[in-house]
Amino acid sequence: MVRLFLKIANLVHGATALATIFALIVMLVAVSVNVGMRYVFSAGSLPLQDAAIFAFGAFSMLSVPCAFQADRHVRVDIFEMGKAVRFRLDLAAALFLLMPLVLVALWYALPSLVYSWALAERSPQIGGLPFFYLLRTVMPAVLVLSLIQALGFVLRRFELGGR
Repeated sequence: MVRLFLKIANLVHGATALATIFALIVMLVAVSVNVGMRYVFSAGSLPLQDAAIFAFGAFSMLSVPCAFQADRHVRVDIFEMGKAVRFRLDLAAALFLLMPLVLVALWYALPSLVYSWALAERSPQIGGLPFFYLLRTVMPAVLVLSLIQALGFVLRRFELGGR
């Protein structure tokens, strides 16, 4: 059962990484085209600008679970510690800080998401993209993805036995 969950977590990580890369490419293309239009034609596009902002938001949020799963997240070690101490500290942080924080954030994000979907929320910019609620959907999705990666992190640590 644990190995199955870890395989699923790895597949979810792969899909999240692809979505992150896609959002980055969309952002780069949208910004480049918009800047090019401003310099060449002295005109910009609000929907294109919104697309760049939405893609940046998705990229920023989706990179969090990717960084955590790849063990590339920011870590500040104040004291020099051995592997056993670091193992226990990482485990405690995932179990008692990250997972509860993600669950609380998810609890508070869901009502806003439901409200946004009920309104079919649009971009705050006049003439912007009509589906702002999709960007709001990324936040709870990222929280669920982070929870999956945190649980995978804990299970991998137990499976490895502290190595």
